[in-house]
Amino acid sequence: MAKTLASLDLAFYLLITVQALLGAWDNLWNHELGARLPRKYAARRELALHSARGLLYAPVFLACAWLHVTGALAVLLLALLALELLITLADFVEEDRTRTLSASERVLHTLMALNYGVLLTWLVPMWWLAAAAPSALVWTERGPWSWLLSVFAFGAAAWGVRDGLAAWRLARLPWWQQSEVRIAANAAPRSILVVGATGFLGTAICRRLIERGEQLTVWARDPSKARRMYGPYARVVTALEEIAPSEAFHATVNLAGAPVATRPWTSARKALLVESRVGTTRALVHWLAQQITRPSVLVNASAVGWYGVHPSNAFVEDGPGGDDFPARMCRAWEREACAAEDLGMRVALLRLGLVLGDGGLLARLLLVFRGGLGAPFGGGAQWMPWVHISDVVAVVEQALEDAQMHGAFNVVAPEAATNKKFSAALARNLRRPLWPALPGKLIRIAFGEMALLLVEGQRVVPARLMSIGYRFRFPRLDDALRDLVANRSGLRHE
Repeated sequence: MAKTLASLDLAFYLLITVQALLGAWDNLWNHELGARLPRKYAARRELALHSARGLLYAPVFLACAWLHVTGALAVLLLALLALELLITLADFVEEDRTRTLSASERVLHTLMALNYGVLLTWLVPMWWLAAAAPSALVWTERGPWSWLLSVFAFGAAAWGVRDGLAAWRLARLPWWQQSEVRIAANAAPRSILVVGATGFLGTAICRRLIERGEQLTVWARDPSKARRMYGPYARVVTALEEIAPSEAFHATVNLAGAPVATRPWTSARKALLVESRVGTTRALVHWLAQQITRPSVLVNASAVGWYGVHPSNAFVEDGPGGDDFPARMCRAWEREACAAEDLGMRVALLRLGLVLGDGGLLARLLLVFRGGLGAPFGGGAQWMPWVHISDVVAVVEQALEDAQMHGAFNVVAPEAATNKKFSAALARNLRRPLWPALPGKLIRIAFGEMALLLVEGQRVVPARLMSIGYRFRFPRLDDALRDLVANRSGLRHE
């Protein structure tokens, strides 16, 4: 009997050793030297899964090395095994989605799965029976096997940390380091000055202009951030005075403005929001007036907040303005931009709706809705003028070239959506439940004056864009959300 138990123990530890060695070979030969995963942006999610699996393997190896556990601790180990299986299944899906595995790697994965299956026939019944006993942790030395399994535990943990750090580093890479930048042949590149290039919207627009082969100069208040974001593809200046008065630009794009919906609107915050838009635009136009050769066009971002809020009116560009804080700010903002007309420049005022992309309000909503906690705001009947970021980029491109684009343009999709419809479409595309609406009174208490962005709205019509024949890439909400949820990128160039 003792010999039989000893033989079973030997077989068990040999299986663990084989599993650890196969995993180490897979990490080193296939992941590191073959696929070079830590250097590939597309592998960041796979690396995150590998990291989680390695960190789960470590306590399992240590338990097999030194411990005899019962009760709740045995249940915890069983939970770790179940979680590891889920991670492995997710890893298989992610590998097939992002890369082509070699025949040898597929064979290795099959051998590891078979070996692990045999191991589970030992571990699961053993810890299942131990779970029925009172909780206890007994130190049990198993000779050389304890030390060998400790080495495996240390290696799994170290590699897990290493893969986790690699995934974190890759996720933080600027767009131009994520993949090869494809710049179109441009026989006559234009020199374009962009203000507000480091935000969610600015990044998408600048990326498109770079890919078109244009020459970008970026005025940024945080130059280190701007240089990291654009690397060799844009010149970064910290002050307009760094640009010589004799330097000529073909166009200027003004996207300046601190985020509106990230913090409560205290007096200090309101002052910052106004200064970052109105003050920056005033300084820009003043500088343009000093230039020997001025750009032919100023494309200035604004917002549909210009119209104020209303439960039923459908606002077109020549409609009346509102009288709340966003409306007053937008009017002052546009007034400063229109001063460039006196300099002989064409001014296109783009009144943006809720821009759907990989950032902004949608990014925060996705966190909530993906967690299964999505719900409309207030009654849900308030209008949410929205637009896909690909359309915003395309409208900016057209505004740079099209002489018809002067004055105000509502940059919103033609399909109107209430907050209830928007919330239902987002939940449907994510395949998540939709809960009853959050009470508007609760939202007002939590957000103060800023709550009007959530519980009130305005219906806005892109009348002038349609009149000049602009064709929306994403005119329907379901198509826009499906594209963003499926691609995860928030931007698609066609």
